[in-house]
Amino acid sequence: SFIIPYLLDALSEESDTSTRRFIISLVASVRSNAVDHIAKRLNENSWYITRNMLYLIRECRGTSCTPAVRVFLEHEVPLVRLEALRTLLSFQDPDAYAYVTKFLRSDVSQLQEGAGRLAGAYRIKHAVPHLKKLLREKDIRKRSNFKRVIVRALGRIGDSRAVNDLLNICNSTSGLRKDEFDKLQIEIFRTLHNYPVATIRPLIDYG
Repeated sequence: SFIIPYLLDALSEESDTSTRRFIISLVASVRSNAVDHIAKRLNENSWYITRNMLYLIRECRGTSCTPAVRVFLEHEVPLVRLEALRTLLSFQDPDAYAYVTKFLRSDVSQLQEGAGRLAGAYRIKHAVPHLKKLLREKDIRKRSNFKRVIVRALGRIGDSRAVNDLLNICNSTSGLRKDEFDKLQIEIFRTLHNYPVATIRPLIDYG
């Protein structure tokens, strides 16, 4: 473990992406022996170093760092906030779920999209009403890719409350270009397998 500080120094200074990944994999492989060293680097001046440290805390299962990680939920850089949120969700920290909702309500598109992906990845059922609301918003037509993110998240969660909203999209003249609308419908049908079978019959009939 004595070499870990030197590896972290090298990680901070390295500009090559593949080399950074290699160093990260080395540090992550020693797990608990690295956590204290990583935690000391959380407040580095460069946001991307902080983001790497949050990732390493997660990979090393550094649950003892949970209070320190929570601080970064309010960081000025959205990618750091999302990395902190992912780490807390992986630790099943109760505070993390409220931040999924908070980020979904944010005016920052990067936070919204990241929270949408995390809601799906961790199958957060209490996020379903907020995802449904975003799916229904008209101004979101300008962000068709985000609609697909929401559909994928709802599909991962598989909550039957979303089925009517998906059917409404299929039956709507959504204002999307035809190619975008086709992609959205395909995404809906691609993600149906996690929903209760009895609830998706109207969508199957439509299809």
